[in-house]
Amino acid sequence: MFNFEKLSNHMLHYAKNISTIKTDQVIWGYLACSADSYNGGREKIIRFANGHHVNFIIDDLFDDERKNLHKLIEVAKVNDSLIVTDFAQLGSNLEQLVKILRRILNKEICVYVIGYGKIKNDEKGTFLLDAISLVNSIEVEMRSSAVKKGKQKAKFNSKSYREGRPRRTISDRYLTIYKAVTIKGMSYQEAADMFNVSKSTVYRIKKQIDKLK
Repeated sequence: MFNFEKLSNHMLHYAKNISTIKTDQVIWGYLACSADSYNGGREKIIRFANGHHVNFIIDDLFDDERKNLHKLIEVAKVNDSLIVTDFAQLGSNLEQLVKILRRILNKEICVYVIGYGKIKNDEKGTFLLDAISLVNSIEVEMRSSAVKKGKQKAKFNSKSYREGRPRRTISDRYLTIYKAVTIKGMSYQEAADMFNVSKSTVYRIKKQIDKLK
């Protein structure tokens, strides 16, 4: 896992709080959290803001798209400040983190990550993004290599191994769908609508059962 803490002393401008800010600048506090963790994160950001007013934007913990964060980036202005409790608030994976951070910095918004430091659109900020991107690329390559090795091992140990999704079990419901198409003459779309499945599922069921004959 990427260790931000080791990099923080070299690339981030460490700050215990926001000490000075111009009156025309806005401080945003962002949380991607559950209802249970909301209050704790909110209090951390308020303390860090050091008496300045904070405009809070919240996304549900399980909203991986972070819709409200993207809206925040759109309305925020140059030199506004964004406070988050940790890097995980800005992305559910390294690739998403880099994309969102790049959007924020390109708009000249200053990011404060509590416990790590201040990130600006400067040489250090660019270096940090490049470092995270590199680690992400390495992790993707390692995962891909592990998957390939796993497949090779499975093929070696089992002659019946096959890639792709496992074959579905032909249940009574699937037989009914099959008969609706082959005996009653329903179209794939009509059968899909009647049994609340996709058209492609109806097609695959028919194809699988036809092969068994």
